[in-house]
Amino acid sequence: MQEPSEQRLCGRTEALSGAVYPPCVREADHREAFCRSAAGDLFLAPGTGQP
Repeated sequence: MQEPSEQRLCGRTEALSGAVYPPCVREADHREAFCRSAAGDLFLAPGTGQP
């Protein structure tokens, strides 16, 4: 079982364009349209921002 302080991360790495980025560090179920890597890169990944 996860500790309450542990947060599952999104982890997506591939953008819709096919470019590959470091893993997304947003929450696993984030609703923002763009993923964000630890380096601060923003990229649109398949399935992000969906209700």
